[in-house]
Amino acid sequence: MALSDTVLDLSDLVEDQELPLDPTGVLAGLGGVLGPLACEGLMLCRPDGRLIATASVAEGWNRPALESLCRRLAQGGCVSPGGMGVLPAAGSQRLGVAIPLEMPEERGFLGIVLQPGPDWQEHLGVVRPALVACARAAWVAIQAKAAAAEAHTRLRHLQSEHATLRSSHRQATNGVIQEREERIRQQLAYHARMDAVLRTAADGILVADDQGRIETFNAAAERIFGYTVEEARGRPLDELLPFLRDEAEGGRPLPRLEPGDCQDRALRREVLAVRKDGSTCPLEVAISTTCVDEKRIFTVLAHDISERKRAEEELRRLHLQNDLILNSAGEGIFGVDPQGNFIFINPAGAKMLGYEPQELIGRPCRDVLGLTSAAPGPADPAALIEHTLADGVPRSLETVVLPRRDDSTFPARYTCMPIRDRGKTSGAVVTFADITEQKRLQQQLAQAQKLESIGQLAAGIAHEINTPTQYIGDNIRFLRDAMTDLNEMLEDCLRVAQVRDDPEALGEVADAIAAAADSADLEYLLEEIPKAICQSLEGVERVTKIVRSMKEFSHPGSDEKQAVDLNRALDSTLTVSRNEWKYVADVVTDFDPDLPPVTCLPADLNQVFLNLIVNAAHAIEAKAGGREGPKGTITVSTRRDGRWAEIVVRDTGTGIPKSIRGRIFDPFFTTKKVGRGTGQGLAIARAIVVERHGGTITFQTEEGVGTAFTVRIPIDPQPPPG
Repeated sequence: MALSDTVLDLSDLVEDQELPLDPTGVLAGLGGVLGPLACEGLMLCRPDGRLIATASVAEGWNRPALESLCRRLAQGGCVSPGGMGVLPAAGSQRLGVAIPLEMPEERGFLGIVLQPGPDWQEHLGVVRPALVACARAAWVAIQAKAAAAEAHTRLRHLQSEHATLRSSHRQATNGVIQEREERIRQQLAYHARMDAVLRTAADGILVADDQGRIETFNAAAERIFGYTVEEARGRPLDELLPFLRDEAEGGRPLPRLEPGDCQDRALRREVLAVRKDGSTCPLEVAISTTCVDEKRIFTVLAHDISERKRAEEELRRLHLQNDLILNSAGEGIFGVDPQGNFIFINPAGAKMLGYEPQELIGRPCRDVLGLTSAAPGPADPAALIEHTLADGVPRSLETVVLPRRDDSTFPARYTCMPIRDRGKTSGAVVTFADITEQKRLQQQLAQAQKLESIGQLAAGIAHEINTPTQYIGDNIRFLRDAMTDLNEMLEDCLRVAQVRDDPEALGEVADAIAAAADSADLEYLLEEIPKAICQSLEGVERVTKIVRSMKEFSHPGSDEKQAVDLNRALDSTLTVSRNEWKYVADVVTDFDPDLPPVTCLPADLNQVFLNLIVNAAHAIEAKAGGREGPKGTITVSTRRDGRWAEIVVRDTGTGIPKSIRGRIFDPFFTTKKVGRGTGQGLAIARAIVVERHGGTITFQTEEGVGTAFTVRIPIDPQPPPG
């Protein structure tokens, strides 16, 4: 509904003079439609601004002033079809408003003088259809009443002329008869025009005599009530409008006039009418009463409001349905106004936050939700709402921490959508769901997947431990045999101290030591025993490293992030998974020695690294296809990139086909054989990196050449200063 910007000063139009009042009383009923608007006058006008009738005119307005206002409204071009003119006063608190009226055979407009108040434009736009319908009905009623009065006047003139003709001479009779016939023709033409108005009127028009019996019944009334004109004529009006006789239903019977009482009266209300077939129909009726030849007549304008009632009922049903949906929804749902205050919240949402719904209405959302998310970086739920209200952009978080009334918190999935009205953001709707159980299950699933990976690696780990254990055992057995050979010589060495004063005995002992040394091959033992000891120590260190790596990898960890050496974590993961890759690939590490500790969840990142390394080994093995040949290469590198730690796992395997690149992070999607992959590895890796650490995981691939997965994790999840 576009409004014009023409300015009209009304301050000089107020004087005391008579005004043409609405004789039907229908126009005055528009005051009820305007409701809270401060109306100072209602005018029905022709297109050029001439007044037809006025009603509800405030003290101080006269006919010339209102006609001047209406002409200036018409001249301002504010009454084009389908528009609405508003002429604000320059230096006045009143406005002149023009609403165009389109009738079947003519046009006009409804003029309104009002003092503007808050939201007057929005209210006027809402009631405009009712104003137009009632104004058109008033126009028709006034025309009909004027036509009836003119017809009555013409009839009296004809009666007077008839008497004159009887007393005049014969020569004058012809001229009088001709004049009378001309007037009759004019009267017939006028009645024909009025009949056309009655036939084409969109609303039903009924006229009843002083006994309430129908005399006039137009085509629209036929459609509404189901009677033909012949069937309706003579019927009691209250047979079609039972409220007129049924006081028990709140009706008001037609008033009866005392002799000589010709005061005009009007009645306007919504009623149920009875059709010919006995069905009922909701109508908005305006009943005006007037006196013609000392007899009362009633004019009824009936507007069928069935569609409006159906729309109202549908709107009521939708409101009820929305309430049922909100009250039944398991997720929390609430709305805020442009200032960020709660305007509604469903029971589930209020319960999750620890409130009753009515306690939150009208409260600023920041007072209730002003808490920082557990996700990396700033993610204040209240700030998300404020940003959406400011720019109209939807926002969502997979995980945000919401506070309860008792200062406890819970993780939630959170979405904020703007409400758009006429191109502007008029509020927002927020949905959130408590994902505490989901997070617990995700953690259990990740741990189960980790244990599954450990179970799959168990045989390889056992083999890795068995190899150093075997050569530790071999070396210990060698040392045992060597000690057996050395025992006799060592015993002779002990005897040296006993016989050191007896040269002869000392010589015998020396000969025995020399013979034992020759028998034990002492030179060989002196060379091999240190080697056996070193090899045994290396084996023990190897077993210790494997066990330590297994312990670090399989530890369930906690939900608290801690500073972790990613280079060491990657080295442990390579150790644990060695049996998966050592037969198909060589591993090359390129760790950044200056990479600082990264604040993260170490157990979760170990799972990510294991999944990527095992996938790389499987890709290289698939490329070989069981054929002997040179091994592939798995390159694991780390580096610092600003506030990010970057980990790259590159392989020389098969690469990823184009057809599945968009699905590799989907849960349960796998191209491996049954029993070798569950399709959870990359899905869990993405969830850990993106959702739990605020990082990214991407890949570059070329079929037949290989694939490189790049993981980027914030070194410190807190935002940088400034």
